[in-house]
Amino acid sequence: PLNDALPILIMAQIPAYLSIRPDVQRFTAEAMKESGKAHFVEAWQAKAQAFSIEPTLNLPQPLLVAYGAYDRRNWIKRAKTLWSQSKPGVRIITVPGAGHNLTQDNPSYSNEMLDDFLCRCVQEKRQPPIAVDG
Repeated sequence: PLNDALPILIMAQIPAYLSIRPDVQRFTAEAMKESGKAHFVEAWQAKAQAFSIEPTLNLPQPLLVAYGAYDRRNWIKRAKTLWSQSKPGVRIITVPGAGHNLTQDNPSYSNEMLDDFLCRCVQEKRQPPIAVDG
């Protein structure tokens, strides 16, 4: 039936949808193959059910929203707009030369971006609070 074939069709297209680099697409396809169809379907359904954009969510920690310049996932663009309107100080960064798998498509830029963000958090003393037992 079509319902059984759909996850296989989706799995075949996902690597190119997530990355612009052929080597990353091959890696993604191999990782998906190793994890298996059942795991892929379970993860896909859980993400679809659990993910929602909450513009009123009040996070005490700094927020970095990063996405690849060639990311074709529409919720990223919606989240960027909502968070920029509702979270003062949110850092929104477009990673050049990257699709959804931005850390694999452009690892040097992604690492530099994360390092800069964390350094700024420390400098601004806006680190997440450390949990203390007792």
